[in-house]
Amino acid sequence: MKSIIIILFFLYLQPYKAYTQVFLQLEKIGNTKTLKIPVGSEIEFKLKGRDYYTKEKITGFRPDQGVVITESEVFFADSIYSIIPNDFYHRKGRFFIYPLYTLGATGTLSGIIGTIYEKRFRAGLLLPGPIVFGIAWLLHQWIDRPYVANKGWRFRVVDLRMSVPEE
Repeated sequence: MKSIIIILFFLYLQPYKAYTQVFLQLEKIGNTKTLKIPVGSEIEFKLKGRDYYTKEKITGFRPDQGVVITESEVFFADSIYSIIPNDFYHRKGRFFIYPLYTLGATGTLSGIIGTIYEKRFRAGLLLPGPIVFGIAWLLHQWIDRPYVANKGWRFRVVDLRMSVPEE
């Protein structure tokens, strides 16, 4: 009985394993830097000819034609103008930008509490927190910007499944 359950479990997982080897790949032109976005990921993208971003979940790919299928749209990967993955944890700024936000927020809060406690206006207490918060916001805008096709990024659908060619 256990062996039948194990066999059924592996048969159940087999299509899933094959399907997860198809990605929307973002490639930096002239560099080896890549980012792979699998099925089920939520992305925010802007297509060529549009002036707005759409936030949707990827439901599938057609690797032979380079087509990305989302919840309500079907489009070619090379028609993407810019893309913002939902999780910013792949970006460079996560190690020092988010702690700077925290430092700025706590500095602002402590400056407000210190001013209330002393019952007089002290710029030395109120200014450092918002300045650090503003620097964190500027760094976040500069480092964690979207991937844009015209600025050296190429978008394509990559199929890494192993297949035997028919004779």
